[in-house]
Formats: sequence, structure tokens, C-alpha cells
Amino acid sequence: MRQIIGAMRKAQGTDTSIVLYINSEGGDVLPALELYHFLRNAGDVVGVVDHAAHSMAAVVLQGCRVRKAYSNAHITIHDMNVTVQGTVWDMEKGIVAALEQRKKIQQKIYAIFAERSAKSIKEIAEKCHKGITFSASGAKEAGLIDEVII
Repeated sequence: MRQIIGAMRKAQGTDTSIVLYINSEGGDVLPALELYHFLRNAGDVVGVVDHAAHSMAAVVLQGCRVRKAYSNAHITIHDMNVTVQGTVWDMEKGIVAALEQRKKIQQKIYAIFAERSAKSIKEIAEKCHKGITFSASGAKEAGLIDEVII
């Protein structure tokens, strides 16, 4: 993730347009949010879903100024998965705090989708609870992309 951000930082100071091609099943939440925030402030970045933008890749896409997808692409949004590790005693001490932190992050993800899609947080949360995979045209209707590339 840091290599991607570093390469984009180098391109920022040039006349080069940044086009981010996405074909991803998703990934870790915090690095993806870091990339989302970078893209949000990077200027005229175009995101193109080549085949798939599932899970956190769909969040990263929202950081692009212009969001496109090829007609055969799919975009999936869903609630965050949480894994708990540690001893029973560690979990007893920290599980409530860890869950509260994850809930805040999930709310941030809902807010990102809501802002870019012009849908309410409630509508986005309902879609994420169901875990929906959209076709490119369905993603456009849902406000997750701006254009379908035929």
C-alpha cells in the first residue's frame, strides 16, 4: 500500500494524470482507509474497476475523483469482518474496547459510501448488512460509480 501511495506522490508533481486500475478482492481495513484518504486529497485521480472492487477495494474506489467501471465489473459492499485473537484473559480485558473501535470504523465506511453515493447512512448500512455485489450498471444506479465503460 505504501508503495502505491509513494508512486502516486511522485506522479502528483507532474503533468501526468493518475488513473488507478482496480481489480481486487479487498483487503485490510486500515491500509485501505489510508489509501482512500490519500486519493481523496490527491486531486484528479480516476479510478477504473477492471474486473472487481470487492470489500475495501470498493472503499478505495470512493477516494477517486471520478469512479468508472467496465461493463463486466462487479463491486461488493458489506459489513467489516472482525477477527479476535489472544488469550481468554486478554479478550476479557479488551474485547469491549476493540468492538467499539471497530464499530466506529464501520460507521466511517458507511459515511464514505453515503457521501459519494448521495444515499443515507441508513440505506448504506442496510446494503452492507446484506452484503451486496453490484454489476457495473447496478453500482452506477446505487451511486458507487459515475460511469460504466462499455
